[in-house]
Amino acid sequence: MEALASQLTIYTSTARAIAPQNRLTASDDNLPSTPSGTTERQNSFVRGSSYTAEKLRGSLGSAGDLLTQASDDLSRIGDALDEIESLIEVAEENPNLSTQQRAQLNAQIEDYLTRIDDIAASSSYDGRNLLDQDQTISVRTGSGTSSDNQIDVELYASSSEDLATGLSSIDLSSNTGVSDARVLIDEAQQSLRDREISLAADRGSIATAQDQNRVAQVAGDNILQAQLAASD
Repeated sequence: MEALASQLTIYTSTARAIAPQNRLTASDDNLPSTPSGTTERQNSFVRGSSYTAEKLRGSLGSAGDLLTQASDDLSRIGDALDEIESLIEVAEENPNLSTQQRAQLNAQIEDYLTRIDDIAASSSYDGRNLLDQDQTISVRTGSGTSSDNQIDVELYASSSEDLATGLSSIDLSSNTGVSDARVLIDEAQQSLRDREISLAADRGSIATAQDQNRVAQVAGDNILQAQLAASD
């Protein structure tokens, strides 16, 4: 398990964001005196909070890009599976195909299976391969160390054999082989759908975390501006 984003603190207190702005509406005579050292510490804290929110924004953005890449590659694998299914349907609908015709179908299927394996082997983001093995990627989504501040993204190996054992060696040379091929392609397509559903859910969670972080960052920036104005 590897964390894409380090543990970060986000400053989100609405009450403290409003208070400095309220103080700005009072006259200079009514402003409470604050030791300069205290003001500087407050400003430094808010600046630090804004900085960590910015770092988290970048980490979440990278996580989103990673999941988008994995999703795009799964879609390409799905396209290849659809082509294989179409070839199997030809054999299903034409049980009297000649030996040569069946061999041609097998050759085309082999090309698509090779394409699937190549996509799974080469799918990557920032040097990390995404679909060549099962893996869990932990993404920090907020401050703290609890599970509420983390998303565990599951990625799964997606080569032809990972999608359905035996898919890489399907053979339409006989009607029995065609029947077996139908079972295997259905299994592979279901495995792919399961992967895509899981990935879509994780992408939604990342998008929600990005929205929350943007709100927190705006609040932090408003606090900093108000405190700097008050100190002037």
